[in-house]
This record gives sequence, structure tokens and C-alpha cells, in this order.
Amino acid sequence: MRKNNTFKFLSKKDYLNEVVDFLEEKLLNKTINNKVINVALSGGNTPMPILKKLSEKKISWKQINFFIIDERCVPVLDEYSNYKNLKNNFFKEIKVNVFPVYEERLGGEKSAHKYNELIKRKHFDLILLGMGDDGHVASLFPGTKALQEGESMVVYNEVNTQKNNRITFTYPALLAANEIVFLIRGEKKKNLLELIVKTKDDKYPVTKIINEGNNITWLVEE
Repeated sequence: MRKNNTFKFLSKKDYLNEVVDFLEEKLLNKTINNKVINVALSGGNTPMPILKKLSEKKISWKQINFFIIDERCVPVLDEYSNYKNLKNNFFKEIKVNVFPVYEERLGGEKSAHKYNELIKRKHFDLILLGMGDDGHVASLFPGTKALQEGESMVVYNEVNTQKNNRITFTYPALLAANEIVFLIRGEKKKNLLELIVKTKDDKYPVTKIINEGNNITWLVEE
């Protein structure tokens, strides 16, 4: 494992507030001197209350371009749409425009191609990630084709274990980021992370990020 993984263990009671404070300081430092930065966000349950509380902070939001790391191929009003949930909990609060990744009129593959054309010209200052119970990261699930992608930044990924297919950042996109922050909550995920760090088992997609990613901070709930 590379030495650029930092593990911060936060109490369950104070986890939300401590993560918000950490991200606030990170964004304030990155936007100093009027610098414009690119930040990519995950969907899912863990980041939503954190992002909602973060939206209340006095950060120069206009200096931050936000992007969505992965998306289910579902309509934008679907309850499982990352775009919908991020918009309702965060984007509308800070008054920034972020557009859907998946477009029904295009379908999954064409939507992924369109998003890739945008993302391949971007460099990310910060990527906020979670980890699944199976060790997946973004929508890079075990055994899926997207794990083998070595060039495109975004691909359409068929995920047989889920109810829908996905559009996702690939390893090339994630590994090129200046900095990655992982949010890990719950005993099951904490134990899995400990196992992966100990065994370095590459059957878990997140292992490649641990081994090859840049400047990674793990905010782990005790």
C-alpha cells in the first residue's frame, strides 16, 4: 500500500459535524486567492446529511464546479437518482447548476459517452467517495467490465447484481485526482476496510484506489 493513505477515526456521536468541519476547511483552502476548483461527489445515503449541513457554511460556492461521480440509469425524478438526491440536499441550497448525467432520450451508453467528453477535459482537485459493502467504489462493482477500462474517464457499466445499470467514473478518472476523501460509516464497512488494508485483496475494487490513489483521507466512524 502506498503511504499516502491517512486514516482518521471519528466518534459516532460527532461524525457528521467533524466531517463537515473537515470538508469546510478543505474547500476554503482550495478556493483561496479566488481559485476555481473541480470537485466530484458521490450519491448514496452517507454523504447527504453531510452535504446538507456543509451547504450552510460560508464557502465561495461560485468558485467550485461540481460533478457527479456515478449515476443509475433511471429518470431524473426517480427516488434512486443521484442527481435528484444531490440536487435536493445540496445543489439547490448553494444555488449552483449541475446537470443530469443520465439522459433518458440518449440511453445509458450515449449518456456515458457525452459525459466522458466533458470529464476528459477536467482535472479534479477533490473527489468525495464512499465504499460499498462489497468493496465497490463509484459504480465500479466487482466483476464488471468497467474495472478493466484504462483510457476513458467515464463509461456505461452493466451491473448484474443491482436493479439498474450505471454510468461511472473509471479508475483513470479517480486516480488522477489531486485528493480523495472517503466517508466510511457503520461497523460492517469499517471492518471491511480493515480487512482490505490488511490483506490487500484485489477482488475488492477499492483496493486499487488504496494502492494507487493520490493523497487519500479516510474519515471512518468508530
